[in-house]
Amino acid sequence: MPVIESGLESVELVHRVWHQLIFCLKNLSNEQVSIKTSFIKALVDTLGNDIGESNNSAIECCLLIGNQGKELDYKYDQLVELLRIVLTKYKEHEQLLTMVLNKYWATVRVQGNINKVFLDLCKQLLSPLLDIRSIYPSLLSLIDDILKYIVFHRTWITAYRDYIQSLSTNKTISCPVSPLFTTLESLVIAGNSNVINFLPLVFRHCINLIEPEKISDVFELLIEIHTWLEKMSNEHLYIDGIRQLLEILDEKHLIDQLLNNSLEERITNWMKDILFKHNIENKTKNYANLCVVCLHLHPTLIETNLLELIQQFHDSEQCLSIFLIGYMNLYSHRRSLSKLTKRLTIVFDKSTILPLNVLQHYRKCISECTHTLIDEIWSSLLDQLENSTVHLIIIQLISALLDGYRLFDLNIPRAILLQQTQLKYDRTLEKLREQINETMLTSTNSNHRTCILQCYLSLGWFSLCLLSFSSTISPVNDTYNHNGPLLSHAQWISLQSDSDVQSILFSLACQRLYRSLAANENEIDPKLIENLLELSSFSSTKVFSQLESFFDFLPKNKQLKLVKLFIKQIIEHPNVDQSWFISNEDRLRLIVQATIEYMIEINTHDDSQSKKRRKIDFEENIDTFYDYLTTKSCTIDGKILSLFSSINFNVIQTSDILISIGWLALSISPVSLESMQILLDIIHSQKILPLKFMNDLLDFTLTTNNENMIDQVLIILSNNSTYQSIIKRKINEILEKMKSNEDFQNIRLLEKYLLLFYHSRSLISSNDLCSIIDRLINSSSHSSISYSSLDTRYILAMIILNSLTSYEKYLKFLQQTWQSIVRDINGTNNLKSVVIAYAKHWKNVFKTSSTIDDIDVLVKCLNNEYELISKVIYDIDLNQFQQWIEKTIQNIKIPLKDQGEDIENCRQAFQLLQTLTHCSLNKDINVYLMTIINSVIMQCGPLLIHLPMEFSRYSEVVSFILAFSNDILTVKRSQLRSQVALSLLQCCLHLPSDILFLNHSNICKLVSLLIKHHTATLCKHVPTIETIIKLLLQSIVVQAKDKQETNEKLIEAARDITKLAAHLIEQCKEDFRSTIVYVLIDYVHLLSKGVFIAPTLKKTLHGVAFELFRISGERVDQYSGQMTVAERELLKQLHQQFKQYHMFKGAV
Repeated sequence: MPVIESGLESVELVHRVWHQLIFCLKNLSNEQVSIKTSFIKALVDTLGNDIGESNNSAIECCLLIGNQGKELDYKYDQLVELLRIVLTKYKEHEQLLTMVLNKYWATVRVQGNINKVFLDLCKQLLSPLLDIRSIYPSLLSLIDDILKYIVFHRTWITAYRDYIQSLSTNKTISCPVSPLFTTLESLVIAGNSNVINFLPLVFRHCINLIEPEKISDVFELLIEIHTWLEKMSNEHLYIDGIRQLLEILDEKHLIDQLLNNSLEERITNWMKDILFKHNIENKTKNYANLCVVCLHLHPTLIETNLLELIQQFHDSEQCLSIFLIGYMNLYSHRRSLSKLTKRLTIVFDKSTILPLNVLQHYRKCISECTHTLIDEIWSSLLDQLENSTVHLIIIQLISALLDGYRLFDLNIPRAILLQQTQLKYDRTLEKLREQINETMLTSTNSNHRTCILQCYLSLGWFSLCLLSFSSTISPVNDTYNHNGPLLSHAQWISLQSDSDVQSILFSLACQRLYRSLAANENEIDPKLIENLLELSSFSSTKVFSQLESFFDFLPKNKQLKLVKLFIKQIIEHPNVDQSWFISNEDRLRLIVQATIEYMIEINTHDDSQSKKRRKIDFEENIDTFYDYLTTKSCTIDGKILSLFSSINFNVIQTSDILISIGWLALSISPVSLESMQILLDIIHSQKILPLKFMNDLLDFTLTTNNENMIDQVLIILSNNSTYQSIIKRKINEILEKMKSNEDFQNIRLLEKYLLLFYHSRSLISSNDLCSIIDRLINSSSHSSISYSSLDTRYILAMIILNSLTSYEKYLKFLQQTWQSIVRDINGTNNLKSVVIAYAKHWKNVFKTSSTIDDIDVLVKCLNNEYELISKVIYDIDLNQFQQWIEKTIQNIKIPLKDQGEDIENCRQAFQLLQTLTHCSLNKDINVYLMTIINSVIMQCGPLLIHLPMEFSRYSEVVSFILAFSNDILTVKRSQLRSQVALSLLQCCLHLPSDILFLNHSNICKLVSLLIKHHTATLCKHVPTIETIIKLLLQSIVVQAKDKQETNEKLIEAARDITKLAAHLIEQCKEDFRSTIVYVLIDYVHLLSKGVFIAPTLKKTLHGVAFELFRISGERVDQYSGQMTVAERELLKQLHQQFKQYHMFKGAV
C-alpha cells in the first residue's frame, strides 16, 4: 500500500485541503467556522510557494473569511511576510491587497516596537508599497497613511536631524533612519520611478525639521539626494527627480536665504551643472519645466545663460513655449514687461516667429496691465522698431498687445485716453509702412508678410474698440486700407494669390464688412462683399464662421441687411455650402424673412410708391400673413431655392416658415423639379397650412404636367379632411365650366384633370360627371378627336374606370372601346395608360367574356407591369392559357425567315415568355410554363445554328435570344433542367467573331449564371466553357487588329471575361485546373501574332491571363514544349508577373 506524503510536500494533498476549506466556508454558517493560528502559517507557506491551483484556492479561502467578518489572528512577523508576498507576487488581486493592507495598517498602529516596524518597512516593503501605490489609485490614501505613520513618525525627529547633520560634517553617524536612506539610495540608483516620485515627500519632511539657523543643511541634503539621482542611467528620470526637489525649494521660499550666505557661488555652479552638464539629446517638457523652476529660484543665472538656453530649444517649439511663458511670467510679476522685448531681441534672430501660445500668453499678460504700463510697453516696442531693420518679434508682440489691450482706465478722462491712444495708433501704422519692402512682397518665405498683415488686422479690431468710445464711426472709404494706408491696391491684389496669407486676407475682408455694418448698414459698398467672397471662394460656412462671433449681437435690421447681401451672391453662386443658413430654426426664420423682403424689393418697379415697405412679421395671423404674400406679384430666380432644398421640414415648428418657403417655390419661374420637391416636402410635414396656400399649391401642381407630383399632392389633399373641400371646390368649378363648354373643350379638360377626377371619386356626386360623359358618348361631333392626344373614347374610358365608383351602365361602351384599342395598339405607343386602367378593372369590365387575344394584347402592352398582369391572368383557365402559349411559341420557327414580320413575332414570343416568368401564377399554370420555357430554351441553340450569317437582322436576333436566356436564368435559377441549361451554351459556340464581341456582356453573364445555378452540370462540360472563353478572347484580339471598336469597349469586354474567370475560381476551380492551361496557350498564341494592342487594353487582357494562372497553378511549364520559342518566352514573362504581383491577391 503506497504511503501518502503529508504536509506541503504533496501538491495534490495541499490542493485538496484548500478546496475542501473553500467548500466548508461556503456551506457552513459563520458560527460553525473557527480559525486556528496554524491557518496563517499554512496561508503564508502556500502563497510563498508556486504550486499552481493551490495559490488561487488559498486566496479565495482568505477572501471568504474576510467577507464573513472573521478576524485572522496574525502574528506580526507572519503579517509582514504575507504582505511582502502579496505585494510582490499577487499584484493583480486588488481585493486581497486591500484586505491585507488594512490588517497591516491596523496592526502597526498598536505595535509596540516602532523601530522593528520601521526596519521591516525599509528593508522589505518600501519598494513594493510604492509600486502598488502607482498601480491602484483606490489604495493611494491607505498606503500614504501607512508610509507617513511609519516613515515620518515623531519618534524619528531627532534621528532625521542627526542624519542631516552628518551630511554637513561629512561624518558617518549611525542613526535609526539610516536604513531608510540606504534603501532609498539603492532604489533611486536602480531607476525605480515610483521611489523617485516618493523622494519629494521625504525631502519636504526633512526640510521642515531643519532649524532656521542651520539653513545650509537644506543644500547639503539636496546635494546628497542629487548624488543618488546622478548615478542613474535614465536622464529623463534624473531631470524629473531633480525638478520635483527644486520645486519644493521654490515652494518653501528658501533659495533667497541660501543665496545670501557663503553658499551663493556653490549653488550657482551646482545649478549650472544641472542645466548644462548633462547632454540630453531630445529636450523634453520636463527639462523645459526644470529651466522654469531654476528661473524662479535663480533668475540671474538664467539671464546670464539665456542665449545658451534658447539655443538648446531651437528644435522643440513646445519646450521653447514652456520656457518663454515662464520667462514672461517672471517679467510680468517681478519685473516690467516693457523690458522683456529688449532681452528677447538680444537672444533671438530678427526673423524668428514666436510660437502661437507664447503670443497668446503675452496677450493675457497685457490684458492684466494698467493703461499706464501698456502705454509704456507700447512706446518701448515702437522705439525698438528701427527704420533700417525688420524685427518680426517686435511686430508680433505689437499685434499681441493690440489684441490684449482693454481700453478702459477709470483714472484717465475719455478724451485724453482717445487722444493718447490715437497718437500711438498712427505711429504704429507709420512704423508698419516703414517695415514694408519689395522683399516682403516677393519672398518665398511668407513670415514677413504674415506678421505685417496680422498686425494690421489687430490694428483694425483695436480701431473698432477705439471707435466704440467715440460717438461716430467713420465709414470705410478705401476697400483695402480700411485701417489706414498700408499697401497700394496693386500690392493688395498681388497678395490674394498667396495661399499662406489667404486666411488673414479673408479676416481683413470680414473686418471691413463689420466696420461698414457698424458705421451704416444702409450704405454698404458692394465691393466689400465681392472682395470677401473672392477670398473665401464663397463658402458660406467659412464666411459666417468668421462673422459668427458678432453676428448674433447685431441688431435685427443689421442681420437682415447682411443676409440680403449674401442672398444676392447666392443667386449668382448656386454651388454654395449653405449649411450655416439652416443650422437652426431661428437662423432659418431670419434667412426666409430676408429672402422674401429681398425678392419683393427687386420685383417692385413702381417708383411712385413710397420706399418704405412693410416688413415681414412671422408673429401675425398665418392666414393674414399668406394673404399679404399673395398680393406681391414676384418672379423669383430658382437658384435661391438651393438654400432650402436640404431642409428637414418635419422638424420645423413654425408654419409661417413653411408657407413662406412654399410661396417662394410657387413663385419660381420657370418651374423646376427642385421647387416641386420642396412643395411636396412642405405638405408632407403634417402641419396645418392655410387653405388658400393649399389651393394655390393645387393650382400650381395641376399646371406642371408632372403626374408623379400631381398624384402625391392629390393623395394628401384627398386623405386630409381639412383639405378635402379644396378638391371639391376645384372639381365643381371644372364641372360647372364643362356644362357650358363645347365638346372638344370638355375632352381637353377631362384629359388634363384625369388624376383630379380619380382622387375625387369618393368626395363628390357623380351625377354631373355622368351627364357630361353621356353627352360626349352620344355626341355626333367627331371633330373633338383632333383636339386631344388620345381618341375621345379612350379618354372617356379612363374617366369612367378611374373616376366613377359604379360604371355598370357603361360596360358595353367600355367593351366596344377595348376592341378599338386592340385594333389600334400596334400602331401607337401612347395607349399604355388606357390599358392600365382596363387592367385594374379587368374582371368588372369583361366578367368572363375576355378572350386570349384580349389578354395577349394587354400583356404585350404592359410587359413590365408584372403585378397588374398577374392580377389579370391569375384565374385564367389552364386550357385557355395553354392555347395562348402554344399559339405564341409557333412564332419561334427553325429556321427563322429573314422577314420583318417573322422576326418581330419571334421577338414578341420571347418577350411574352420573359414577362410571364416574372408574374405570380397559380401552381398548374406555373408548372406548364416551366415545361414550355425548358422546351423553348432547347430550341435557342438550333435556332442560332440554323440562322444564316447573311441574315439582315442577325445581330438583333442573337441579342434578344441571349437577353431572354439571361432573364430566365436570373428569375427561375435552378428550376430549369440541367440539360436545358447546358443547351444555352450551344447558343454561343457558333457565333461569328464580331457578333460574339457585340454580345460579350450577355454571354459572360449567361455563363456566370449557369456556373452559379448549375455548377455540377457545367463542371462536366469543361471543354465547352473553355471554348467560349477562347472565342471571347479571340474576338477582342480580332477587333483590336481590325480597329472596328473603340478601346473603351474592348477594355469593357476584357473586364467581363476577367470577372467570368474569377467566378470559375470561386465555384469550380478544381474541375478546370488540368485543362485551362490550353486557354492560356491559345491566348499567348494570339498575342504572338504581332497584333498591336493598346497598353491599357493589354493590361486588362493580362488580368484575364492572371486569373487563369490562378486556376492552373504550376502546371503551365509542363505544356510549354508545344509552343514556339517566342510564345514560350511570352508565357514565361506573364507567369513571372503573375507570381510577383498577382499570385497572392486576396490571400490576406
